[in-house]
Amino acid sequence: MQTGGVLGELERGYLLVVLDYDLNHNEKALRELEPYAGRIELLVNEVCTPDCPRRAEHYAQQSRAQLEFDVKDLFPCPNANPNKTFEECTKRPAFISNDAIGSYIERGFVNFKIAGRGMPMQYVLDAYLYFLVKEEKREFVRKKIRL
Repeated sequence: MQTGGVLGELERGYLLVVLDYDLNHNEKALRELEPYAGRIELLVNEVCTPDCPRRAEHYAQQSRAQLEFDVKDLFPCPNANPNKTFEECTKRPAFISNDAIGSYIERGFVNFKIAGRGMPMQYVLDAYLYFLVKEEKREFVRKKIRL
């Protein structure tokens, strides 16, 4: 896996560039990108297939659909699973756990993105509770939210 694409986007002047989630745990890539860590965003809970060949096409379609307020037009993903759960996501190779986030912050990576666009509402709730609410308060908050 290469970091050239990320470096190219940083050179174009973007203030923030999302790292390919397949690089989330690639130590060589992370070391190379450390000088730019404050301008890199890590997607912590991606559920797409690792090394998906249609990822760019899928993201472009999702962006267009949102800009045009046409969220009915779903991408025909061959790996689609409408019943994805957050628990499944935690077992994916790109997942960055709450326990691991501190090690990224120590290296200067301080921007984290929680995936949720187009995901089932239960998945989004579980992800937000995991990443944004202290473990001992999650059930209390879950009970206060009505889906």
